[in-house]
Amino acid sequence: MVHPTRELAERLERAFAWRTAEFVRVCGEPHAVAEPIAGGWAPFVEPGHPVNRASGMGMRGEVAAADLDRLEAFYRSRGEPIRVELCPFAHPSLISLLGARAYRLRSFTTMHALSLAGWSPPPASEGVAVERVSDSTADEFARTLSLGFHEGSEPAPMYQRIPRVNARMPSVACFLARFDGRPAGAGSVSLTPRDEGGVACLFGAATLPWARRRGVQRALLTARVAHARDSGLDLAGVMAETGSASDRNMHRVGFGALYTRPALGLQ
Repeated sequence: MVHPTRELAERLERAFAWRTAEFVRVCGEPHAVAEPIAGGWAPFVEPGHPVNRASGMGMRGEVAAADLDRLEAFYRSRGEPIRVELCPFAHPSLISLLGARAYRLRSFTTMHALSLAGWSPPPASEGVAVERVSDSTADEFARTLSLGFHEGSEPAPMYQRIPRVNARMPSVACFLARFDGRPAGAGSVSLTPRDEGGVACLFGAATLPWARRRGVQRALLTARVAHARDSGLDLAGVMAETGSASDRNMHRVGFGALYTRPALGLQ
């Protein structure tokens, strides 16, 4: 069991922010850029992209008004809404600045963490097999993930490109789950460098509608955690919408809820 401390939160927030910035660096989109601001990152890929939100700010010290000015100018110059994911352990100066500028609450996610020292996997899910994605299965992985996130309907091209970028990132391992031999779900894990937190960041997991409530997500969580442990990392983190089914599945694998992260926006 891990307990919430500022040091642990700083490690997790730094790792997840780095993972997003790394995605931006390798995605290949012509206007993609990740701007370091106030100890965190402000990423931009293309208009409306889901990673276009700042994170990790205020985890390494005080935040100045000029930092927030830079953040707002960065997104406004690209015609993008200004969104910030806030860690409750961030420096109080950031919280004060966001309040003074009338940032509004948009949603919540919960950060979960798991110590990999002594971790053992839960019982396997019957009928579910999980495999590491290779070049020959990268397209199958990308399509499974895209359809899972969009309830089985055909996603927009932007959302089809995201898993393909993840599949070719050196720091990321991708996994495909099959139920009775059929593609059923997919997920990824980023192994961040030691100087960027040294955390296994689990992300980007989805299950196809027909395969839900069959243990697919639990099997994907287990495979990614095992990969992180076998790679020598000692800490894994994963975020989920507060109170969701994913939230509950993480507890079954051994994760504990560490803190809730509000997402804020400025009109």
